[in-house]
Amino acid sequence: MIQPEIKLYRRNLMLHWISADDWYASRGYKLWRSSDQGKTWVGVADLQHKWAQGAARLPLAAQIGRLGIHNFLGLTTDVSLCIADGVVWRSVDRGMTFAPLFSEFHGRRPLRHGFCLDGDGRVYLGEYWVNEAREAVRLWRSEDNGASWQVVHEWPAGAIRHIHFVQFDRVSQLLWVGTGDYDAECAIAYSADGGITFQTIGQGSQLWRAVSLLFMPEALFWGTDAGIDAGDQENYLVRWDRATQSLRKIQTIDGPAYYSTQLADGTLALGTAVEGGRNEKDGRVHLYWSKDGNVWQNISLWKKWPLPERFGHAILTFPQGDTAPSRLFFNAHFVWSRDNNALFEMIFSEM
Repeated sequence: MIQPEIKLYRRNLMLHWISADDWYASRGYKLWRSSDQGKTWVGVADLQHKWAQGAARLPLAAQIGRLGIHNFLGLTTDVSLCIADGVVWRSVDRGMTFAPLFSEFHGRRPLRHGFCLDGDGRVYLGEYWVNEAREAVRLWRSEDNGASWQVVHEWPAGAIRHIHFVQFDRVSQLLWVGTGDYDAECAIAYSADGGITFQTIGQGSQLWRAVSLLFMPEALFWGTDAGIDAGDQENYLVRWDRATQSLRKIQTIDGPAYYSTQLADGTLALGTAVEGGRNEKDGRVHLYWSKDGNVWQNISLWKKWPLPERFGHAILTFPQGDTAPSRLFFNAHFVWSRDNNALFEMIFSEM
């Protein structure tokens, strides 16, 4: 029997990226790099962004104000991109300095899985903002390591609210996109031509509302994101079979699922959020994990910080990378704990 143990790894450090060479994390607008698998950290770039620097170093203030570095992508050993406050920044010196390059997209940032690199070196950014007016939503692409950007696909006004994820599937070599939020706006689709056209695998209900996908050789897995606007609609872990193209509910989960990750040994993990909806079971964030995608274990963690929903949701985030990590790290945001915004590691051991 496998018994996981969750340990505090670092306080107030947001882990963004894990690669064979370097790990990158942030504290506010300050970027940190580790070249020894997280044992020691060196401060590198400081984005020097506006007046918000001081507030961004305080975990709760940073979360309420959506301050600090939100997204990070390592493109090569030397070239990387990050997003903060509605601007894409680019480094060509291994994170030592960043220059602001691009800010024409809607919103302050894409969601964590809305910024990705495909197998041909192209970078994608999916627009995410409140968009109550249901304006047109765009998918942006860069073919020169983030130096310039073009709209590669546009959803017309009224079609969707925003893009939840843009992810590259190493199994099929396809680009996947998910949209939301109301039933008619929820869809999961893939592209074989770099985001120009998409083939939809499912749409029209909260079962197709996802914030991230997990890719296995035989199937895709995700947790549904029926949020505070979905009433009593339950959330599920689901499996989409690649061969039969059929969708199956695996089990209900305790809240809307946001982000997920996959380890080098095939272990899958995802976190549920606390938004304050009627469909949440116990008001806590949960971490679900599985060795095969079919049998999942559930760990109940923290309650949400007791502030109104408009200030933010309690969520778990996982680092991304150019290779699957061997260790499971996650950050806990907006949780009712002195370790709010801290970095944790879940250690698996045989009993």
